[in-house]
Amino acid sequence: MTPPSFLLVTPTLGAAPYGRFLTESIPFGIEWRVVSPFSELDWLKGGSVPANCVPEPAGGLGMYGALNAGLTSSLNWKWFSYINDDDLLGREFAELIRRHCIPGNEKVIAYGRVSMIAENGGYLFDFPTSKRVQDFGALLPQGIMPFTQQGMVAHRSVWERLGGFDPSYRLAGDLDFWVRAWRAGFQFRFYDLRVGEWRLRSGQLSSQTEQMWQEQARCLAPLLEGAPSRARMTLAKWRFRLGNTPNYFRRYWRLRRVRQSEVFTADSMSSPPDRFPGLSKETGVPTGKGGQGR
Repeated sequence: MTPPSFLLVTPTLGAAPYGRFLTESIPFGIEWRVVSPFSELDWLKGGSVPANCVPEPAGGLGMYGALNAGLTSSLNWKWFSYINDDDLLGREFAELIRRHCIPGNEKVIAYGRVSMIAENGGYLFDFPTSKRVQDFGALLPQGIMPFTQQGMVAHRSVWERLGGFDPSYRLAGDLDFWVRAWRAGFQFRFYDLRVGEWRLRSGQLSSQTEQMWQEQARCLAPLLEGAPSRARMTLAKWRFRLGNTPNYFRRYWRLRRVRQSEVFTADSMSSPPDRFPGLSKETGVPTGKGGQGR
């Protein structure tokens, strides 16, 4: 049983062709808030977990303003997570909540394994992940994402300490949030559990590649000053690569038949522009959905 003090937030523009699949992935017993410009959404009807619709904030604050609105709309939660309307929570997300959301973990942020799935829901591959939290400080300045945001869990004190998500971002506000948490001294903990699924959609983000890189560079720029030695960063990078070798091979074989226009996160993000020297040519991890989920 998941704790009643857990809040899940979903920002949406309203029309969500995959929303009914999301409703089926949400564990029983949590509070779910859906931030939308509409007071009622057809895809929420009939779900096993009731959802409370929260009005979209005025001012065009985007997805991250919507997340803040969802989190401020409820007073009784202690732990939270968020999910886009076209993604899914993993089958072991409830187990993550059970293990992590206990006294003593208030300053610890939980993350786990996240899969990329095709538009039809078929499994493609697992995103590269670092199980070694001690390598974060050497990976992030290189633009190597050691975690994927779907299914991450944090305590209310993290959100309050950071002042919420920064609505000035349109695509990378979640990455900014977790990087700021890392810089503020919060701990991260990996759980070997399948906690989320990120749906690859046709043409995803292809028109916003430039903005994505600009926002990621902005998020990571504060980490460049005082970064570890080149030797330590190189060691961490190769340890990350070796630890994720099976995922790289699986990604290649799974996506070789998918049209290039559908594989933004597999190729376009893996080769950042040279004018962002702080970012490496590692496999990219998606941050925002660029308006597809929001």
